[in-house]
Amino acid sequence: MCHRANPLRLRRQDCRRNGYLIPLPELEGISSRLIELHRSEVPESAREAAKLALLHNLVVAFAARDVRVTGEPHASRATEDTSGTGRRLRDGYRAPVHAALLSNSLLMGARAQHDEHPASVAHYGSVIIPGLLALIDSNALDVTPHDAGGRVLNAMAVGYQAGAALAKAVGPHSTPRGFRPTGLFGPFAGATASSLARGADAVELRQALAFALSSASSLTQVWRDGSDEWRFQTAFAARAGFESAEIAAAGATGATHALEGSSGFARAFGQLDGSELEAVSAQVLPNLDRFWTVEELLLKPYPVCAINQSAVLRALSLVERFDINPLAVERVEVSLAPSDASYPGIDWAGEPRSLAQAMMSLPHAMATALVERTVEYEHLMPPYHPLVGDLARRVSIIADPAICDDHAAIVRLRLRSGETIGTIEPASVPRSWEATSELMHRLSPYHRLSEQAISRLVAAVRGLDGDAGLPQFVAALYTDHR
Repeated sequence: MCHRANPLRLRRQDCRRNGYLIPLPELEGISSRLIELHRSEVPESAREAAKLALLHNLVVAFAARDVRVTGEPHASRATEDTSGTGRRLRDGYRAPVHAALLSNSLLMGARAQHDEHPASVAHYGSVIIPGLLALIDSNALDVTPHDAGGRVLNAMAVGYQAGAALAKAVGPHSTPRGFRPTGLFGPFAGATASSLARGADAVELRQALAFALSSASSLTQVWRDGSDEWRFQTAFAARAGFESAEIAAAGATGATHALEGSSGFARAFGQLDGSELEAVSAQVLPNLDRFWTVEELLLKPYPVCAINQSAVLRALSLVERFDINPLAVERVEVSLAPSDASYPGIDWAGEPRSLAQAMMSLPHAMATALVERTVEYEHLMPPYHPLVGDLARRVSIIADPAICDDHAAIVRLRLRSGETIGTIEPASVPRSWEATSELMHRLSPYHRLSEQAISRLVAAVRGLDGDAGLPQFVAALYTDHR
């Protein structure tokens, strides 16, 4: 946790002129605080959590190299020219930097296994990390290779912090209106991370944040219609965050009151006015001093929506423990927090018409787990097992106000024998190096990395802020994976 007195109160006490309170623009205080966090206040626990998130997102990206995304940018030819270029994780080749960034973000999210911050319902990793890789690949970090790794990890951790601080303030007002959190708050997180990694001062960072707020977009109708925007919403957020940092570094200026202004972000997306607009906008700064966001991430073990992860884990545990025959299951009951139970697409019980619907549908995920005894990417596409559709229609989702943990679930299986088995307490998804190591080995048929390559990648990520630093990381990232 960031231990600090409320900086908002301290800042506003200093903003008096002739006895009158003169509030400074919100982005001024936010950018100054983000600079402070990046320079001296990222604890070792947050750095370790950032490393774990980095490894997870890289592994699921490598596992998706055979997944082709319609509309994904491809380089017309490979090039080793480093000027204005970045590397694609798909094949290690260089491409124009913005094309490489877009491709890498799409790859991290292609299997729907990129990290998620439950309280934000946003995928910050696949927004932040591609921008940082672009800076590394284009030699845009103005520090020595030894010091660059630590700066990147700090920038990554503070980027997550910025996105979550904005989401906590505005998200309760914007998400029910149909705006997808990743597209809304991701550019803010990405701009923060890229600007800090570039060495921006508070003034430059403030401009980048203003541009990021003006770049926000995304609708959750995609989950109801099962369309393809979901893949690009994250990638566009990654590109917007990176470009906002670039634009600010070039000297462009953003709106001073982009967050709290009468035509600013909070009013536009939160539909807020008057004192409520002022109060919500003012929450972002103190939100930066809450628990470190990067330590609260959900690292998805299965290629389905983050909301479905805990329920799938519980179902697979019951299958393994009791050797359940899916034909013996009469009904499945899953209890979720009300906000999770009502999220668009979660309750889809019919046969999925697209990958997006299959990924979001909790009934489909539960039926697949019980029938297939796992949930893999191929299970999200037809033809589905004949038993899955019938069982999915017998999955009930219960909104339980007693469940407070984000994305936690209680699962009960009511059997045809009259017996009921299941979990009693809500449980969340475990997060650890051991769990990520298990995931890496389970995904080996997809990423096809050798044991030596995996070992080198893990060592390089864990040692990113050590003596070997950035050169070892870059070598492990690309040398073994063409």
